[in-house]
Amino acid sequence: MKGYMQIVMGAYFLIVAAGLFLWIHFFSANSLIKNIIPVALGLIVLWFLLIYTVMKQAKQHRRKKEENKL
Repeated sequence: MKGYMQIVMGAYFLIVAAGLFLWIHFFSANSLIKNIIPVALGLIVLWFLLIYTVMKQAKQHRRKKEENKL
């Protein structure tokens, strides 16, 4: 699970970095600064959703593994 979590978080950081870069490139940096609070809150919510889904998937994987042992 740890390795999978690292891959997901690495992908998250790359997507966020690319998204912010593209926002600044296509729009002005001032628009990002004006909207930084909603953007930051959205990114935090997305972060926790990713962690939740990874942990839920790992739990289901463990449960299936235990069922196969029985």
